[in-house]
Amino acid sequence: MKIRVLVRVGLVTSGVLYSLLPVRVSGFGREGHELIGAIADIQMQQSPATLAAYRKIVGNVTLEQLAPLPDAIRGWDDLPDDQKALTKVTKLTDPNGKKVATFLSAKVRQQLWEYFRANLALQDDQPRHHLFHFDDLALADGAAMRYEDGAIGTRPDDVVNTIAYCFHVLHRDAGTDALKRKITPAVAVILLAHMLGDLHQPLHVGAEYFVLNGPDVTFVDPAQVSSAKPDRGGNLIAVRVPGPGNGHGAGPSIIPGASQENLHSVWDDDTVGKAMSLWRAQFNLASNSPRAAVLVKITADGAPNGALPQSGAAVDGVVRGWATEIMPLAKEAHTRLTFAVYPDGVDNPKFRPLAVTGVRPGDDYMTWAGGKISDELLRGGYRLEWLIQEALAPTR
Repeated sequence: MKIRVLVRVGLVTSGVLYSLLPVRVSGFGREGHELIGAIADIQMQQSPATLAAYRKIVGNVTLEQLAPLPDAIRGWDDLPDDQKALTKVTKLTDPNGKKVATFLSAKVRQQLWEYFRANLALQDDQPRHHLFHFDDLALADGAAMRYEDGAIGTRPDDVVNTIAYCFHVLHRDAGTDALKRKITPAVAVILLAHMLGDLHQPLHVGAEYFVLNGPDVTFVDPAQVSSAKPDRGGNLIAVRVPGPGNGHGAGPSIIPGASQENLHSVWDDDTVGKAMSLWRAQFNLASNSPRAAVLVKITADGAPNGALPQSGAAVDGVVRGWATEIMPLAKEAHTRLTFAVYPDGVDNPKFRPLAVTGVRPGDDYMTWAGGKISDELLRGGYRLEWLIQEALAPTR
C-alpha cells in the first residue's frame, strides 16, 4: 500500500467532528451547468423530432434554464420546516426565498416537490437531499480508479446510477418509475440536464481518502484502511486560510488565480470562469463578449473526438465509463498541489481538516484546470444531447 504523508503544520480536531463536516454543494456553479445545457440546446436544434418530444415533456423551456434547478432543490434542505410546505416550495425558491423557476408549469413544480420528498436520506439523524449528486471514488495511489457498482464511494442512487435511471424513465423501458423515486419524465429531463454537469466536474466523482494520526495526516487506500475519510471532492481542503486568532477573514488563495475558499469550489466556479476566458482569447473575442457568441465558436467543429458513443450503446455501461474516464483528472487536480493539516490555532469555521500549501513548482494551475474544464464542458453538453436523443428520438 502506498501512503503519502503530508507536511505537519498543526493538530486539528478529532474524528468526532466529521459528522458536522459539510457535504459538497454542486457539480458546477450556475454558469457551468448553464453552459452544458446551452451546448446541448444548440445540438438539439438539429433534431426537430427530438426537440418536439422534449417540449411535450417540459414545455417551451431550454436545457440551459433547467440545468441549475436541482441545486435549488437541494437548497430546500436548509429551509426551516415551516417553509417546506407545498405552497412555499413549489414556487421553486432558493433558501433565501428568491424565485428561481417561474418558467416551469405548476404540474412540473409539483413533480419536483414530490421527487424531493421521496429522495431524502438520513444524515446526522436529519432527512436530507444533498447526497444524490456525487460519488467519492477513491483516488488512492495504485488503486484501479474505475467506477464499479458497490465500490467504496458509490451508492445505488449516486450520480452515475441516477443518470442511468433517468435515461430509462425517459426511454420508457424501466416502467414509469420502477424504484418509486418519483422521477417522472419531466423530472428526469431536469436531473439529466444537471447531473451531466456533476459528472464532468472531476471532484464530483473522485476523492482522496485520509486519516489523521495525531498532528499528521496521510492519504491512503480506503479498501485497506477502513477508518479513512474522503476529502469529499476537495470540500474538506481549504485553499484560503485566515490569519491567526478569531474574527479574521480568509486570506488570499494559495492557488494563484483562484478565489474560492475550498478546492471543490475552485473546480465548481473558478475553473469555469477560466475556461470562458481561454475560449474568448482563443477566438479573439472581447473579454465581455456574450456567452452566445462563445458557444457559436466552440460548437462549430462538432463533438470532441471520442466524446460520443454509437447510437444504441448500452447506456448504463456508457455512463459508468464516463465516470471512470474523469477519475485521472480528479487525481491530477490533487497531485499538482501540496497539502498540510489545517494549521493549529487558526480560524477554521468550516472545520476543514486539510489545507493547500502550494502549487507544483512552475505550474500555472488555473490555466491548466481551465483548459481541462473547457474540454469537460464540451463533452458534457454533447453527451447530454446524446442521452436525450437516444431516449426520445424515434430515429437518429
